[in-house]
Amino acid sequence: MPMTLEARVIADATGYPPCRCEPAPSFPNLALGSMSRVRLYFEDEAFDGQLQRSIGKADSGMASVGECLTIAAQITPGDRESWYREWSAFGWRLKQQADAALDGGHAVSARAAYLRAAEYFRQAFFFHRDDRHGPELQAAYPASVQAFQAALPLLGHAAVVLSGAQSGYLFAPAGPVRPGSVPPRAPARSAPGPGARGSPGRR
Repeated sequence: MPMTLEARVIADATGYPPCRCEPAPSFPNLALGSMSRVRLYFEDEAFDGQLQRSIGKADSGMASVGECLTIAAQITPGDRESWYREWSAFGWRLKQQADAALDGGHAVSARAAYLRAAEYFRQAFFFHRDDRHGPELQAAYPASVQAFQAALPLLGHAAVVLSGAQSGYLFAPAGPVRPGSVPPRAPARSAPGPGARGSPGRR
């Protein structure tokens, strides 16, 4: 294929031959709205979606990819009792590890374990929110809140637990606030009671 005048100019100016790019391939079957969902582990869409939700929190320290997949491997697909049992059991183990780490003066390890325990307890009760008085929700919901609040003093910056109609967590900025300025903050999202949609503090 002969080189065009424009291509010769580019080659002369840069010392490199111009890139001859192939046209981008087209995917007519991947039109917007027609794509099938991406499955991570479970065939069950609800289970897999929640698993992806937890794994998506790994970058913030609220989950471990390896731990989540280990838990998933122990769950009977479609069985919400199995779902509760495996997530909560792992959460309790992490809570015990966090307590032991804190007692031993290992604040960083304690913080990490408390945060992951809070997320795993949240996952445990997720499919039991329809029964406000059920033992699963009554056990896992407060455990999630307590684990998260145990991590707050270990985060390295100020955090205030808000209560009342607008409950949640307020994370204040580090350093002094200039007069007349409004400190940046994350919205204090509602912390629903047992049975409500969402998670403690909507983390």
